[in-house]
Amino acid sequence: METRCHLGRPWRSALLLAWVLSGGLSRLVGVVVGVKEPSVEELRSTVPAEMRPNRAPVPDEDNAAVLFASAVRGTSETTPEVRAALQTLAGWPATVPSDLEPMLPRIRSWLGENAEALNLWRSASRCRDCRFPPASVTNVADGLRELGLLSLGLLCDAYLHWRDGDRAGSVDRLRDAANGGALFVQGAPSMLHYLVGSVQRRKALETVGAAALRPTVTGSDLKLLAGILSSSPDESAQFRLCLRSELWDFIAPYSRLESVARNYAGIHTNPAALALQPEELRRPLQLVMDPKLLASHPRPLDAAKSFGNSLAFWTEVDRRVSQPWSPRELPDSSIEERERFVEEFAPIEEALEGEELPLSDEAVERAAPLFRKMEDPVGRLLASLQNFSGVMYTRGYEAKTRNGAISAVVAVRRWADSHGGALPDSLQDLVRGDLLPRVPMDAFSGAPLLYSKREGKLWSVGPNTKDDGGQRDPVGEGAKDDLVWSVIPLP
Repeated sequence: METRCHLGRPWRSALLLAWVLSGGLSRLVGVVVGVKEPSVEELRSTVPAEMRPNRAPVPDEDNAAVLFASAVRGTSETTPEVRAALQTLAGWPATVPSDLEPMLPRIRSWLGENAEALNLWRSASRCRDCRFPPASVTNVADGLRELGLLSLGLLCDAYLHWRDGDRAGSVDRLRDAANGGALFVQGAPSMLHYLVGSVQRRKALETVGAAALRPTVTGSDLKLLAGILSSSPDESAQFRLCLRSELWDFIAPYSRLESVARNYAGIHTNPAALALQPEELRRPLQLVMDPKLLASHPRPLDAAKSFGNSLAFWTEVDRRVSQPWSPRELPDSSIEERERFVEEFAPIEEALEGEELPLSDEAVERAAPLFRKMEDPVGRLLASLQNFSGVMYTRGYEAKTRNGAISAVVAVRRWADSHGGALPDSLQDLVRGDLLPRVPMDAFSGAPLLYSKREGKLWSVGPNTKDDGGQRDPVGEGAKDDLVWSVIPLP
């Protein structure tokens, strides 16, 4: 399925760019507009009641943001070498690359230096009633990267314990990593927190599945691993809660020109930010966000229209998430919008060819008459940008499917351990053998996961809802998108 994205609904690229550009956000861009923008509250008033976030208070003792903020103190001192090794080793490779072997003691030493943070992490992740406060950005927002590293550190330490024969210690660390991710998912107040939790939880559960395929795994090891998989929070439901908070706390404020201009203030000097965008929009994006050229337009952004597009889009996403998976693409006109915008902007780009940024007064004077002829140039530009969030709602379906699949992988290995290495004839055998409560479902088909004893794998039909025989093409190179899990031990 082709992933098509749009940004007339502003937070798509703005979310990533806000991180990339955060160092330059302190200098505001002065924008002169001839029409008064609607206030944030006026924009919010157009949100239907059913799409407004639930503002349930969070008691101080259950404030997960406070617990997690404490947990990351000191972890930001991770060296680049340790950080790179964490990223590499977190996937439980069959063999550790020789050049990373010297890093293993350093990772363990780094975790030892952060023993207090680890204990706080465990306390927070085992607090089933803990939630994040209902705010788009909490006091833990700046610690998300460190939390991710801490989670990776737990996975690497689990790897070390497993390699050294301490299976119980390894499973404890895997459980801590999975519980921490689950807490983030269950209590996330924003899409960013949800994504961090979902990614960290996925890494932990995939590591559990990889551990079950280790050639030296025993029946007792597998029983311990199965215990980690007992709780499976519904990510689809949490996605909907985050979506509504995002509309209220991020999309409404960032639909206004003042916020858009502030976020894109340094776009002309940030290659990493530009690289996120379609190539044909990089120079137009730099030019449109030039403060002087922007100020020459009487109404560069129709905030109400932009937010209305966002609201319509995310209302449709919310509706779909509450229902069985649909392979139909979300409504998206970004490619057509991009083609029209690039064509209409071409004369301005031609008039400013070779001009350095920021633009000189003479360059702006030359281009301004052409720019003023464009209706809603910033809004149309935003509607043309790459959308990194349009298909995020698939994560809930994929998480539901993946969690069941990994439970089945562990159960298959437990069956094989007690049947002389033989695989079960069907997943139903695992239910009859009390290794699974039920055959795991494929959220993309609404039917049980598919399984082949002969091929030693189980699979989901994936977002295209077609059974491709357990085949998956490389990204962007085909239509086969089955999600596949091997049940054969690693060599």
